[in-house]
Amino acid sequence: MLMMIQYESGLRIEAILLAAGARHMRLMTRTHPDTLELTNLDGCWRTERAEAVEIEAMIPIPGEDVSRFCAEIYPRTTAASRC
Repeated sequence: MLMMIQYESGLRIEAILLAAGARHMRLMTRTHPDTLELTNLDGCWRTERAEAVEIEAMIPIPGEDVSRFCAEIYPRTTAASRC
C-alpha cells in the first residue's frame, strides 16, 4: 500500500507500507536510509523520535482488499482528532 504522511513541520513524504497492526506500522521511504516505524500512542501516530505524523492518504494496490486493515490502523473515532 502506498501512503502519504505529513510531519508536524508540514513536510510531506510518500511511503510504502511494509507491515502494520493496530499499534505499529513499518514504512519505507525514499528519504530515510532505513525503515521508519510508527507507533500509535493515544490515537496519534508517532515516529521513533516521538514526532507526530498524520496519515494523509492510503492508496491500495489494485486488487487488494484493505477494508479491515484500514479500519484497524486508522479508526473513524480518531479521524477527526489532531495530535
